Amino acid sequence: MRLDRYLANRARLSRQDVRRLLAEDRVLVNGETSRIVDLDVRVFDRIELDGELLQAGKAARYLMLHKPAGCASATQDATHRTVLDLIDEPDKHDLHIAGRLDFNTTGLMLLTNDGRWSRRLTQPTSLLGKVYLVETEDEIDPACVDVFAQGMYFRFENLTTLPAELVLLAPRRARLTLHEGRYHQVKRMFGRFNNKVTALHRESMGPLTLDLARISHRKRCTGPSDARKLLCKERFSATTESGPMQTQCNPKQYTFSGVGRRAVVAGFDGGRVSSDGGALLLKQTDEAVGLFDRLAGCFQDDRMPEAVEFPLRTLVAQRVMGIALGYEDLNDHEQLRHDPLLGAVIGKLQSGRARCAPLAGKSTLNRLERFQAQGSSRYHKIRPQAGMIEDLFVDLFLDAHRRPPEEIILDLDATDDPLHGQQEGRFFHGYYGGYCYLPLYIFCGRHLLCAKLRPANVDGAAGALEEVQRIVKQIRARWPDTRIVLRADSGFCRDDLMTWCEAQSVDYVFGLARNARLTRAIGPSLRQAQAQCEATGVPARVFQELHYRTRKSWSAERRVVAKAEALPGKTNPRFVVTTLAVGDWPDKALYEDLYCARGEMENRIKECQLDLFADRTSTATLRSNQLRLWLSSFAYVLLESLRRLALSGTELAQATAGSIRLKLLKIGAVITVSVRRVKVAMSSAFPQQEVFDHAFDVLSAAAR
Repeated sequence: MRLDRYLANRARLSRQDVRRLLAEDRVLVNGETSRIVDLDVRVFDRIELDGELLQAGKAARYLMLHKPAGCASATQDATHRTVLDLIDEPDKHDLHIAGRLDFNTTGLMLLTNDGRWSRRLTQPTSLLGKVYLVETEDEIDPACVDVFAQGMYFRFENLTTLPAELVLLAPRRARLTLHEGRYHQVKRMFGRFNNKVTALHRESMGPLTLDLARISHRKRCTGPSDARKLLCKERFSATTESGPMQTQCNPKQYTFSGVGRRAVVAGFDGGRVSSDGGALLLKQTDEAVGLFDRLAGCFQDDRMPEAVEFPLRTLVAQRVMGIALGYEDLNDHEQLRHDPLLGAVIGKLQSGRARCAPLAGKSTLNRLERFQAQGSSRYHKIRPQAGMIEDLFVDLFLDAHRRPPEEIILDLDATDDPLHGQQEGRFFHGYYGGYCYLPLYIFCGRHLLCAKLRPANVDGAAGALEEVQRIVKQIRARWPDTRIVLRADSGFCRDDLMTWCEAQSVDYVFGLARNARLTRAIGPSLRQAQAQCEATGVPARVFQELHYRTRKSWSAERRVVAKAEALPGKTNPRFVVTTLAVGDWPDKALYEDLYCARGEMENRIKECQLDLFADRTSTATLRSNQLRLWLSSFAYVLLESLRRLALSGTELAQATAGSIRLKLLKIGAVITVSVRRVKVAMSSAFPQQEVFDHAFDVLSAAAR
């Protein structure tokens, strides 16, 4: 029964009063305060309200014993002795049997007063492996092994048994593993071969094995002497949320071609194994830069605090971390929500609710992304604050520098984000030849400062002035003396942007689309370059200074640097416009060393789209796709912070996000969760152990 329903019935309160009591920490469950309204309350729980005991809670009991032959698997029988007659326990008639045995079958028997635990143990869908020792009257035919493994048809029930594993130990002795419990199943299966079972002994049920060496002699039975040493009492720890064991069947084994004299056998039986052991470095990176906490602060959460299972930080951290590790789809989180390593990295290993995974699934994360345009609704109560998110990119960039640099260069560029559905803002773009979005990116070196999603029916420079104004204002508030230079291709050569830069003492170098006037102005330089190319047979370049103003669109005359380039059979004139002085940047250096370096930004955009799925904009609305772009961009920021802080001087110092993920984060690891720690045992064969060790030391120091 749910905790709120129990309190409402027991104390005769309304559900609203119950929620208030829980929010005020006035309810104790097993000695601890609880705010979880749907906590599953059982007869084993101790419930207190304002110091008043509502339910004392009885102890859950789990007993293991060795059943002898000639004993009935029942709690009472008028003719034969029962398994309860073998034990001397208080209130033993409250116990019931989990997994019965035939009258003359011996071996493992389990007794409990926990009905949920016994159902999990014995229900057919658990497919729990039960191991028996079998002795037969005649020798066992080796053909039984294959027949048992294929399953056997029982006409009476009109069914075929599940595959069983038979291992021959002696001519008349075998070990049999079943994953179901049919009526007299073992006897009937051997009876198909006209071989009578003379003795049957159950050794184990799943991970529970009858260990005769641990039979307890602390407590004697009052029953017959042959039963006095048969008592094996084992107390299993149990909570209201889960039983003391997992009821998983024996996994299928896969046999491959051998190596020499050794067989190669595989199976999904390794336990909690992850391929993302290196994600621990991302955890250290986040602790150094505070990304997840700061990003969570950029959302408005209208959910009831007392009813929240997944805090905002958990949601955004899970999504960003998943993208960084290569899991771009929300569907991936249906499995990832059970991953203890991801839980350890994010900081949430346990759920506060019954039957709930520690981390969020695809539906919860979908509600995070598909927020309302205005206000909130029943299922959409979380809203991103766009201005705060945009400012966070710049704040993280500023915080990455210990002291203000003398000069920074901001690169602007637009790219295509192909669309394959009917998304809001979907338009055909003639240059890219398809339906797409037209996102705007602004970088400073490897630092991402802006990722703005735009429809494709706008100018390539649309919105660039507003973004530059915002970013420059934020930078100058912290670095008033730093020189700022804008760099972009001819798509951003717009008079309003250049005029604003000139008024605000912001320098720029923009590509300038060629036209007939510009080409005529550098005619002599082009002919000179052609002559050099014809004489040497290799491309030739001649640079020329111009002072140029358009007839209508520009408000002032500006410095233009022309590259008159001649290639075999053709010419390739190019132009850039700039505010930089000739003395600081001569024409050739300005074009080849400064302007052409903007090509590196295109690699950063490819990194975002190809490695971190920035083009995964498949939701219906533009606002939701913008949030996806931001989350992907923060995954880039996280990996860039790892590269900047921890990989300098290593072979991965210039690696892309995809290479860092593949070579440093994808580490096979076995995870063991105990009361005191989470142990991540990573592969001893991992080739980048020295890089990992260096990164850990650097990040640990930075996190302090």
